[in-house]
Amino acid sequence: MATTTQPVAQQALIDAAVQATLSDLGFLSAESQDSLRERVTRAVEQASTAAREKSVSHYIAVKQAGLEATDRKTKAKEEEAKLKIARAEQEESLAQWKARTAEGIIEPFPENLALISAGFRATFTGTAPGADDTLEDPDDDCEEEVDSDDDQDVTMGENDEPPALTKRKNRARKGPKLGTPPLYKATVIESADNNMIVEASTADIDENVLDRMKKCLALGNHPDTPEREATRALHVASRLMKQYNVTQAEVLAHATPEQRAQLGGHSKVSIERNDGNKTKSVQQQVYVGPLMIAMDTFFGTKSFTTKIWTSRHPVKKGLHITFHGVASNTVAAAMAFEMVHNLMVEWARKHKGVVGRSSYCLGICDELTRAAEQEKRDEMERAKEAEARALAFRLRAEAAQREAELNRLAGPVVDLTGSEQILPQKATVEDEEEEGGTAGEAPSPLPSASSMPTAGGTSPRLDLDDDECSLDSFYSIEDDDSLTDDGDNGVIISDDEAYVDADVDDDDEGVELPADNSDFWNDLCPTTTSKQNPAYHNAHDGRQNDDEMPTKPDNAANRNDSVEPNAQTDEEDSAPTFAGPSQLILWREKESQIADDVLKNMGIKLRSGRKRKWKEFDQEARKVGRADGKKIRPRMRTLKDSSSVGQDNEDEEMCL
Repeated sequence: MATTTQPVAQQALIDAAVQATLSDLGFLSAESQDSLRERVTRAVEQASTAAREKSVSHYIAVKQAGLEATDRKTKAKEEEAKLKIARAEQEESLAQWKARTAEGIIEPFPENLALISAGFRATFTGTAPGADDTLEDPDDDCEEEVDSDDDQDVTMGENDEPPALTKRKNRARKGPKLGTPPLYKATVIESADNNMIVEASTADIDENVLDRMKKCLALGNHPDTPEREATRALHVASRLMKQYNVTQAEVLAHATPEQRAQLGGHSKVSIERNDGNKTKSVQQQVYVGPLMIAMDTFFGTKSFTTKIWTSRHPVKKGLHITFHGVASNTVAAAMAFEMVHNLMVEWARKHKGVVGRSSYCLGICDELTRAAEQEKRDEMERAKEAEARALAFRLRAEAAQREAELNRLAGPVVDLTGSEQILPQKATVEDEEEEGGTAGEAPSPLPSASSMPTAGGTSPRLDLDDDECSLDSFYSIEDDDSLTDDGDNGVIISDDEAYVDADVDDDDEGVELPADNSDFWNDLCPTTTSKQNPAYHNAHDGRQNDDEMPTKPDNAANRNDSVEPNAQTDEEDSAPTFAGPSQLILWREKESQIADDVLKNMGIKLRSGRKRKWKEFDQEARKVGRADGKKIRPRMRTLKDSSSVGQDNEDEEMCL
């Protein structure tokens, strides 16, 4: 009734409004107005009556549904009570049959035991308790069969065993239920050009390093490359990248802005929708910014975001993240951003809601930022350690060099051919006055540096091994004036100005003098560009003066040695990559300058976006994200997808 009365009332109101307008214009009489008013009043009353009837009918329907639900519950309870009674009877019947069978009375097996409890079945058949064999599954071939024929009686002898129930198959446990697939995915759409022109003595070596780096990256990222070969190739690329950065730090120390611009570049990552709908806008998630900061800290780059929107056909919307700085570092940062973004949004599917998934991703970003900052601190510590080792090594080399000179002046000079030639001793005025001899008498030999007193009245220990003090194993001191520097802690002893360092002791721990100079100096000072050949001749060779000191051999050939693919990662991480903190600080400053120059050449002016306020967090999900973030290495690439985060087995990874 309500469905027919309401349209009538609405139509009456419309007619009344039309007729009222016509009456104002003088087209209706007073009688027509009275009849119209009555029709409107009647229609309103009918509408209110219909509404009341509708509410009453709805109440009755709800009440009836509630009563029916109560009746169903009552019937279910009654059925459950009957089932319990029947089960108790069957259990009692089975217990009696077992007791009579134990006494030796032969009776047929009780029929209709479908309601027997799982506990009694486990005791009787030996199956695992809790296995519900009464349920039937059409997918399983193994079904319970106790009595296949109702007319056939099962008779058992004394030695007969009761029929065993077939054990059901164990089903594989399913993993945690995952949510909807990720809405966004990251893809590298543009990589920086690594063809850099370096104006330095190591230009040829840099080109070779770049070629090898490109080949290793291409081999490691190719889908058809075996897993072991890909791991080795990307491991070599990672080591070459570190060595290349060290070489750049040396070259950029005197590079012009134009030369720095040639080393720079930018790489782009696009975040698009997974559903392929390019007409909908891409929202920047709350974890994108922290992830960009973590990648910038890892690879020494700078980054910014750009909203992409085109009104022309086809309409395309998206979000671009641009990393700018040293070209090779921007490529690594873009690839790491793509890998980490896609991996963490996939892992976040196990959390419910936008807040839970976003908090989980923020936890991963927190852990990555912490790891990046710790890596920077460790790199600085390794640089300081390398500088300290180089300084201690240089001091020992100076002492050994001076000791060799004093021994050469005091004793005979041995020719390289093996012939021995005795030179006359040099007499001094003090020797003649003390000994009272003449100029023709042979003076006593000069004391060695180990027997000379220092300012404290003691003799320093300079009894270095001949193998360790080999002059071909040390760097030379380019200027002899450095020996008479007043700023160090050494003591100058006349007459021959023998230099003795009071702090140098052979028993110092942590300082080892290698027998050769090939591997030690390549690892300690990889940026040395000395091209002088070693020179140490005897006193009668006219090609060199006595005051000249030997220089470090040329390592140009050693710097281009191939890197073994199966080298251990631990050895690579422990080896210092910079010769000192000043070189590392200089490199980081040049990285920032290169990034600014690239941005200037691109003609882009950055502006601050709106601040995103995120007040609600899921602290438990964020804590889980921090724990899972330790399994992600931005400098590594996961070969196999992680099916379950939190398990003990770790994924196989390889270096980027």
